[in-house]
Amino acid sequence: MIVNGSVATLQRPDHRPQRYPVTRTDDPRAIRFMGDGFAMTVIEGPCSDGMSDAIWSDRVQLSFGEGVLKGCGGTKDGGE
Repeated sequence: MIVNGSVATLQRPDHRPQRYPVTRTDDPRAIRFMGDGFAMTVIEGPCSDGMSDAIWSDRVQLSFGEGVLKGCGGTKDGGE
């Protein structure tokens, strides 16, 4: 998922990119991106992707027409 301004683009293997117009709201606990048929919540805190030893800076949940995806985002431990 890449958010650039007011557009969120979902990129997945074997799927065409899906673009969603979004608005951003921030509160003390999370950053939220909302759009028609789309919601993403980003919560700061360590997150392990379960497939590597990497630790990411944020926990992410994405809800859209095909279901819910949960994972990690932000900056990877080590500054990447």
